[in-house]
Amino acid sequence: MTVSITPITDKVMGADSTPSHCQPVTLLGLNVINEGSFLPRVVNNTPTFSYQPSMQGRMGVFAATAGSITRSWILLLPENGVPDRVMIGILPTIGQNFEFFTKLQGNDPRSVPLIRDAVALINGMDPITMDMRFGKVQACYGSQVLGSDRPMALLVPVRTLSGGGKADPELGPFATDGQVIADTLAGIAAATQGAFQPRLIEGFTHSSGIASFNSFLRAISGRLPVRTAISLDPALAESVGSSLAGQLQQNLSGQTGGISNGRPIGNFEFWPLGRWKNDPQRDHVMRLFHNDLFDYLHNFAFPHYLLRLSIQVTTG
Repeated sequence: MTVSITPITDKVMGADSTPSHCQPVTLLGLNVINEGSFLPRVVNNTPTFSYQPSMQGRMGVFAATAGSITRSWILLLPENGVPDRVMIGILPTIGQNFEFFTKLQGNDPRSVPLIRDAVALINGMDPITMDMRFGKVQACYGSQVLGSDRPMALLVPVRTLSGGGKADPELGPFATDGQVIADTLAGIAAATQGAFQPRLIEGFTHSSGIASFNSFLRAISGRLPVRTAISLDPALAESVGSSLAGQLQQNLSGQTGGISNGRPIGNFEFWPLGRWKNDPQRDHVMRLFHNDLFDYLHNFAFPHYLLRLSIQVTTG
């Protein structure tokens, strides 16, 4: 199945003025977990935090078409350099919030409001208005990736409600067909005129993205080298396949299952509320969420902090 790539950066970012089709962007500053204070598998360990200032990056958006199915991909690059490693993010399903994403024209894979909502999960804010994301999940994935010690690009396929693929209709063959995925990564790299190279792959997922994440990793197994796979509070405490990556870093809150006698079942790092006592934003965010523990842990703390930490505590 032939894959074609079309830059649509100008429609989403308001301009497309560089040969790479990647515009300068500002990433939100955020508190980060000090990895030196983190003790794995010690449930009463309470890591400390420090502040990571706002960063600059380069962002492009590309529509990838395989056969009759199109999905948009968001690319974030460091401000300088040509990374040869790519972190691929498989975000949660959107059909469970059908009304919210319908308002964002979620049936259209090139929908600007839909893509900007995903951009806000990466940048921490809308790229045009600079407003915080409207939905509950507050992630800042871009700041976590670019602020880590491993220079890499970040690529995120944007889900749609329009169908196109039995295993994962929201991502279509871009989550299940290894050749399509490999051709898409190579095609986006070519469209940027070599601004990055997808030689090594890392990946992460959050919440209900876990099933698609496993499908994605199985699809590229043997085609692309996957160094690290990271899960952030996966739905039903589903594990990443143990043979699908060189290293696994899996994080569980206890709010999505997988806990027996106060401890996680399987290969998970357990993060109950007590481990977050040093989060400078915990009390404020808990008030915003009306003291809802699930919302604080699952929708804020895990996507806001644990991607960067997971990168820092695994090896390249």
